Amino acid sequence: MHTYKCKYKRVLALNEPMRCASPSPFFLFSFFFFFSSSFWGWVSTVQERRGKKMEKPMKGEKVRPLQVLPRNSLHPAGRTGGRHSVGSSGICSRSGSSYVVDFSASPPTWAAPGAGCVTVAQPSLPPVDDAEPQNRRMSSGHGATPSRTSLMVVPEETVEEDEGTRDSFSSSSSAYMRHHRYENPFTAYQPVSDPYDRHREIERQRRFINDSKRLGRPFIPSGGRALEKPTRYLLGDCVAAIYRTIGRDWPETDPMVISTAEDLVVVYMKRARLRNTDTVLRYMNASLKRNEAVRAFDLRKVPEGWDLLTDDGHIMYTFKPPWVRQRRFLQIKS
Repeated sequence: MHTYKCKYKRVLALNEPMRCASPSPFFLFSFFFFFSSSFWGWVSTVQERRGKKMEKPMKGEKVRPLQVLPRNSLHPAGRTGGRHSVGSSGICSRSGSSYVVDFSASPPTWAAPGAGCVTVAQPSLPPVDDAEPQNRRMSSGHGATPSRTSLMVVPEETVEEDEGTRDSFSSSSSAYMRHHRYENPFTAYQPVSDPYDRHREIERQRRFINDSKRLGRPFIPSGGRALEKPTRYLLGDCVAAIYRTIGRDWPETDPMVISTAEDLVVVYMKRARLRNTDTVLRYMNASLKRNEAVRAFDLRKVPEGWDLLTDDGHIMYTFKPPWVRQRRFLQIKS
């Protein structure tokens, strides 16, 4: 059997596939550690070079002087977003960026004792007292008096952001006033003297009401005059009126007035209490023309039920109202 040697000193048979030993874990770890350290070293070197280039202003580049913003509600005095340090070269650095300060264009400055930065004050404000404690000047928050000289000094990019924020703040404040101006009930709705033409509006409403009345007949109350023709709804009044007149003229007969199922009005008188029946008959015949109740309700005589004697000893007289049709009624057998 023929054999050959691999570079790793391993003897293999010809009929066996060729296999090389895999790298050891120690070799892989060493290679990865060396590569990562070299990469991060190169990254730090590039960052340092970039920082040195940013500190030097470019030739021919106009450097904008440092701006001082006045006090406002967005950046009150005593609340600064960051610390600005100024060195001997006149370069102010904040958050890794550098800006050149034009001291000739800025107002007089005073250095606060124990502080590592120059604080710019407004010309109208007095300088900071050296005897004032540093923590008292830098105290801020609700209820604390802010320092007069702790004004924010911002770079060019921040100025543009503040201008946009100022515009948005003004718009938001106006929106707040629009939505909250009706909260106070005493000042929300101011009374207007005459928002419309009062006389013209009153005339228009009166004309509209009059036109609406013309859709139907005018309303006439019943107290002014009686109805032209009695109806069935007045049947109770008719019975009461006839009882009053007959009871006043013939109280000894104990009269009784009722209405039947056919809406007929029937008068009953006791036969035993009458001295002469002919006198009662003449009275009832005369009442058809002279009785006020009979004339008011337009009552008519019913021949089938007039001057009849009933089984219980009563004389019956029957009247027909105008809303009852004329027909022949059955006679009551005595």
